[in-house]
Amino acid sequence: LVKIKVGGSTFSKSIKIETVKPNRMKMIFDVSESDIIPYNQPKDIALQVDWLHGAPAQNAKVVIDATMRAAQTVFKGFEGYVFDDPAKTFEPEEFTLFDGRVDAKGKTMVHVAFDNVANAPGMVNVQLRTRAFDAGGDFSTDRFIIKYSPYESYVGLKIPEGEGWNNALFSNESNIVPLALVDQYGKPISGNVKIEIFSIYWRWWWDASDQNDLAQYISNSYQNLLHSETVTVKNGKLMYDMDLGIEHWGRKYLRVTHLESGHSAGQTFYTTYKGWWSNASSENPGGAEMLQFE
Repeated sequence: LVKIKVGGSTFSKSIKIETVKPNRMKMIFDVSESDIIPYNQPKDIALQVDWLHGAPAQNAKVVIDATMRAAQTVFKGFEGYVFDDPAKTFEPEEFTLFDGRVDAKGKTMVHVAFDNVANAPGMVNVQLRTRAFDAGGDFSTDRFIIKYSPYESYVGLKIPEGEGWNNALFSNESNIVPLALVDQYGKPISGNVKIEIFSIYWRWWWDASDQNDLAQYISNSYQNLLHSETVTVKNGKLMYDMDLGIEHWGRKYLRVTHLESGHSAGQTFYTTYKGWWSNASSENPGGAEMLQFE
């Protein structure tokens, strides 16, 4: 019972307090966070459940609930590259991975297999909430994280910093954008990559949003595809020459997609163009320019 006294008034409220019991069993999952569950390749992982005093938890019931969340995709040797697509929406997914018992030695094999994960922006972290139950119904719990690859290969990009305001690139000159293409283990491969460049117009309701949901914005009716082409990446790398060939300012989104695996990655950037100030001054001798918001 909790009582609060304010001036001459007294308020009371009954509050239930949940008793948190300490673990009586420990769980050893034979996997590390650096391990990757490959695309379309199920794996059996050993699980050992013991009492804290060391004896195996014979025939204990075990339930493993899994939660999938998007992870940052990185590969050694490709530091600075972006391998995720923020224009894809991926909601956390929960499901029961295992519901069974260990044997008389406290051991069991957990079959880890995931269906195709739709619309994943890149690699996925799978958090495993593992509960081991004793005969009285109480349980001990632990959490493990494994990484799952929903694609066989990954494409990445690294947009350079420009000389304009907010590192804007000049739209009317050549800009070299490094591209990368690797398999799910980070080994360079060759393949065809689709390139798309979108113009993202400024909207007060989008910038004012706390979420800045690029995925929703780029898929709505305001998207504007400026350029699209297919290039061939050989041995994992390509220096892509991006030249819009127009005088264009504002925010852009560059998306690259590996046509074989379906994985895509993207980055936002800003563009301006050389000579914009002199053009504005010639059209407006007073030197003032009215900003136009689309």
